[in-house]
Amino acid sequence: MYPWPQTPIDLQRARDPGELSAEKIMLFGAIPACIVLAIYVVVSFGMLLVLAGMFAAFYFAIEWMMLSYFRGHGVLVGPEQYPELDAMTENFSRRLGVPRPEVYVVQQSLWNAFAAKAVGSRIIVLYSGAVDALLLGGSPEDLGFLVGHEMGHHACGHLDWKYRLVRLGAWIPFLGQYHRRSMELSCDRIALACVGQTNIAVRGLLSMTVGITMMARTNLAAVQEQWRSARRQIGVTILTFYSMYPPHLQRMESVLAAAEQWGFAPPNFAAPSGGAIPAVGQTIAPPPQAAALSAPVPPPPPAQPTIAPPPSATVASDVSQQELSPRG
Repeated sequence: MYPWPQTPIDLQRARDPGELSAEKIMLFGAIPACIVLAIYVVVSFGMLLVLAGMFAAFYFAIEWMMLSYFRGHGVLVGPEQYPELDAMTENFSRRLGVPRPEVYVVQQSLWNAFAAKAVGSRIIVLYSGAVDALLLGGSPEDLGFLVGHEMGHHACGHLDWKYRLVRLGAWIPFLGQYHRRSMELSCDRIALACVGQTNIAVRGLLSMTVGITMMARTNLAAVQEQWRSARRQIGVTILTFYSMYPPHLQRMESVLAAAEQWGFAPPNFAAPSGGAIPAVGQTIAPPPQAAALSAPVPPPPPAQPTIAPPPSATVASDVSQQELSPRG
């Protein structure tokens, strides 16, 4: 079992500073929104409250059906079911000071996972596309970044009702989008704090960005330089302003900056699978299994003619065996 860190995580320090700033502005923005809603309640003689109640009942029904679906179609992580996942879930929830969520693994080819709070139950759903990619491209502990990110949403209260009230301030132009992007960056930083190693976080982000095969061949320094250039382009800036999620390369930069700020070792690590996260300027060596799958198999040697020995002679023949090794 992987030796995860044991020290508690300071959420205020781990969260992205931009999220905390946007949250304060949205709190002020939520005040006039609440005043407008109160006026509508009075003017509509309480009909707005009736509509709100109907919406809440419908939302509760949707949550209940979603929770029931995953309890019937997914596999629940526990001590006897995926013990590596169980150990990291227990460790992260304890260090973050949040109740342990139910973690389900479901068959879905997308590289994705999500956290939800349904009918009072906290859940994390891991799609098999992400789980398979992280396991094939690295090792079981690489799942820690995925689980830690989703655990961050629970720890920061992103799924609580009081946090949804803060979202009433999202009417301010572009503030809601900026806040959502900052939430994702916060969860990436929390995931880094959970796993305690830069290389695990970088492997998770690279797997999500380019996949398991190209991850092993990615030049991390070139990726960093690409984002420094791209973020100054007007098209990238406009798309980012309108997006609820930060670009993958921005997430990479945020994690590396947090790792440097917290004094974590730089990403220079040979993964158990043989892949390596490089130091700046290096290239990740491909894992042996990837090379073995892609290496061409040489044709068999031509058959040698057999000469029958004379009846009176004794011929000692050596049998040679050829072992095919992949070109890597």
